[in-house]
Amino acid sequence: MENRRLHYLDMAKGVGIILVVLGHSTYCNDQLLTIISSFHMPLFFIISGMLLMQIKEEEKSFATIIKRKWKGIMIPYITFSVIYMLVDFWYLWKHPQVIDFNFIKMAFIEFVSLYGISVLWFLPALFFGEVLFLFVRKKSSHEVTIGVFLVLGVIAIIMKQVFDRHFPIHQNDGMLLFGYFLTTIFRTAIGCLFLTFGYYIKFIIKEREKGSLSEFLLGILFLIATVVISLWNGRVDMHFMAFNHKAIYFLCACLGSMGVIFLCKNIKHSVVLTYFGVNSLIIMGTHLDAQVLIIAIRASLWVNQYITRAKMYFFYLGIAVAIILMELVIIYMFNHWFYFLLGKKKRKAINTNDQYK
Repeated sequence: MENRRLHYLDMAKGVGIILVVLGHSTYCNDQLLTIISSFHMPLFFIISGMLLMQIKEEEKSFATIIKRKWKGIMIPYITFSVIYMLVDFWYLWKHPQVIDFNFIKMAFIEFVSLYGISVLWFLPALFFGEVLFLFVRKKSSHEVTIGVFLVLGVIAIIMKQVFDRHFPIHQNDGMLLFGYFLTTIFRTAIGCLFLTFGYYIKFIIKEREKGSLSEFLLGILFLIATVVISLWNGRVDMHFMAFNHKAIYFLCACLGSMGVIFLCKNIKHSVVLTYFGVNSLIIMGTHLDAQVLIIAIRASLWVNQYITRAKMYFFYLGIAVAIILMELVIIYMFNHWFYFLLGKKKRKAINTNDQYK
């Protein structure tokens, strides 16, 4: 069972990527955004940690680990970063009143510093986080592994506050480059906390042929607790490392993530959510700075001028439909024609017998 694909994790990633897209909509309710931001990015780290344990990746050679992670994470990072900068150059050429060359220079600094342009911050943090976690796990006992990443997480939070207070990174480009790279390291340490949680929680979660009512109810309870706690803690953002109460943020992130995972594990298999989850990297990389969301909003606004009733509901529905249609085309293109840009050799169909490669 170690390498059999756990479709409920794909479904959970599908839920996660839907929340990411929703969270980036400027028309989303503030309270809903607060709830979403409390766990939607930690969810991906926790799932990654669970998969590391599922496939026992620490048993592979370290060279193999780095090669696989580079191909699966950093090649897409480079691909989408180049796409973003090409879009910026197009805007500079067509609409010089909208952006200037400094905007592109900032994007380049974010790219080379591994800070990440926009949503791409997630990929370097995941790459370094998984590599670091597996390195420590290969060398250490379970107790030492947990202790190392608890300490690193605390140090990262403290150092980020000290650095922000005493080192203004916008003094010059060199300082900006250094500050952005440090932020990537800090994010990696926080990501490792969630990877560690996911890795060890997988030891507890039992795989069953049939759903568990107790897990289903526990998932609902976790999500209710997430709503209450997140609204009390306020808006958070792992991208900018804004957590408010740090321990509460970690608790809320774990509760929300496990709520989604438990629900996905104990409901009927959803082909749609699985498809979105399997292709979540493509959706993550294209929905925002590749202009998909903006085009969807414009298309929905155009359609909405002909709607006479329930205009707001049709507007939201129009955005969702437009995004889905565009992403289906983009996913097809990457999977069939441009798979090499994602570090893949060829497209591989997903079915119940697929293994994690």
